[in-house]
Amino acid sequence: MKKFISANLTIIVLLFSMIILSGCFSLFPKPDLIPVNPQGLAGFCDLDGSGNLRVYVKNQGDAPAGSSNARVSFGQFGEVIKPVPALGVGETTTVLFPVPAGCFNPDCGFEITVDVYNDINESKENNNSQTGNCLG
Repeated sequence: MKKFISANLTIIVLLFSMIILSGCFSLFPKPDLIPVNPQGLAGFCDLDGSGNLRVYVKNQGDAPAGSSNARVSFGQFGEVIKPVPALGVGETTTVLFPVPAGCFNPDCGFEITVDVYNDINESKENNNSQTGNCLG
């Protein structure tokens, strides 16, 4: 009988510990990918000389982020998905997205989404998208 009570007590303690710990996982360091708007730019619009939109992806989290994908949706003019390399803590990378023909009508609106396939277990998942606009 004592073995039965001891075994049950052990199981209860283990289950209780798992419940307590499951609420603490946010205390562990995680990456947090966001699209960033470089200082001085209006509407996330940074075009290079070849008609590409420069998108800046930053890991503002407390842990490195593995490689992922970013998407720029140009509404009725389509969307483009590009790979994003692994990023260290605080690191930012630039990804070029071709702007589709006809988007400047007269302006070109878009939405940037980083970690589009949710490959990265982030500390914050609701800050992965930003809307932008390039004036025509």
